Amino acid sequence: MLIYKNYYKSLKTLSDYNNRAMRLRNKEKSLNILRKALSLDKLSSIEKASLFLDIGILHYGLKQYKEAVLSFDEAFKLSKDHKFLYEKKFQKVIKAYIYANEKEKAKKLIESLASREYYDSNFKKIKSLIKLI
Repeated sequence: MLIYKNYYKSLKTLSDYNNRAMRLRNKEKSLNILRKALSLDKLSSIEKASLFLDIGILHYGLKQYKEAVLSFDEAFKLSKDHKFLYEKKFQKVIKAYIYANEKEKAKKLIESLASREYYDSNFKKIKSLIKLI
């Protein structure tokens, strides 16, 4: 009963939207929920960037690489001045650029992410993706 109560409660916060979207198996519905979350008041640029990153990852899962790249472009534009930690999904981000035939952008993104190694050594993992280009 509690599960259903939480599932049907109204969405008010970014966390509510994220939790609902990530629980769904239908990626299209998840995309719609995350897009609605972008209209929340008082989202910081890093929160918006995180939403765009998640939207892009969902597009990647649907093999909609051009749409994924558009979301990733927005995510990295919003977060370029912020320090953020390495996440394994960045590998999917790079692959989306490659699959969308945006190899030059992929190369620049690899360089940009790899330059963050000075504060998170995990970013060195991204360098190995250069061989895919």
